[in-house]
This record gives sequence, C-alpha cells and structure tokens, in this order.
Amino acid sequence: VHFSQIHFAHLSYHIKQPVDYVNLFIGTEKSSPHTVWESRGATFPGVLRPFGMVQITPNGYMYSDKKIQSFSFINHASGYFSTGSFNLMAFTGDSIGKEKIAGNFDHANEMATPYCYQVILKNSGINAAFTATERTALCTFTFTQSATGHFVLSDITNAIVIDSNTISAPCQGY
Repeated sequence: VHFSQIHFAHLSYHIKQPVDYVNLFIGTEKSSPHTVWESRGATFPGVLRPFGMVQITPNGYMYSDKKIQSFSFINHASGYFSTGSFNLMAFTGDSIGKEKIAGNFDHANEMATPYCYQVILKNSGINAAFTATERTALCTFTFTQSATGHFVLSDITNAIVIDSNTISAPCQGY
C-alpha cells in the first residue's frame, strides 16, 4: 500500500480594512488657497491613536522636503505651533549640528499609515520606524553594522533616563 502525503501551502492574504485606504500625505504640502494655517499644509504623515497623547512625525514636515531635521513625539509643528515637542533624531558620524544630523530621504523609502511611519535616511542608512499606543510612542532605529549610532534629544525638560532603553519626560503644561 502506498500513501502519498499532500501538503497544502499556507495561504495568507490581507483583507483590507478602511484604515488601509488612508493616504497620510494628502494635505502635507503648501496650498495656494490660504487656510487657517495660511499656506502651510495642515496635516502630517504621522502616527497617533485616536485620543492619544503622542503624535509621532517628522518635525515640520512638508511633502516637498528632502531632509528630516528630527522626529517630534508631541507637537507635529504643522499648522498651529506649541511648545514641548520632545524631538529625537538618530545620526551617524562624529559631528553634531543641525545640518550634520538632518537625514536625507526620498518618498520611495518612506511609508506612512495611521498605525506606522517608517523612513530610511539616505545619508546614514538608518531605518527609522514609529508606532503609538494611547499614551506611549514606540520607535526603532536600525543602524548599518559599520556605523556608530548617536541620538540627539531636543525641546524637552526634566528628562529622566530610566534605563538603557527608556527616557521619560513630562509634557509641558501637564
């Protein structure tokens, strides 16, 4: 008696949900008719939960930008401005300065959904990825093996280093 085995490949597919159709880049460029934000785009390609406390996005993002200066965790700096941005930027090399840490990028290596923002910074090869919970921002920076990575934090006060993976600071006014 000869038995043959039949193997079924595991077929996985993703059924699109309404959130998968959201284009976070709409409204991120200057507009010719002035709005309450004048000619600045009033949206940002960032991650935030409904009623969440954090909104993670490249700071001051405009679709025509070629550089990301930093990533903001509280204030997206598009439209209305406020204080207390809690900015973070990863970079490689030994120099610190606004132009030295800015990351070049292009839209071919950028992805934005309501639940994830990810970009590869061309000049350093850093892969930056972000998501958010109701009260917390989660981020991953992946450096190339040959690079020494550094971080710059700005626009924060009373920051506390909890451990090698955790920094905590109050939002201004809370």
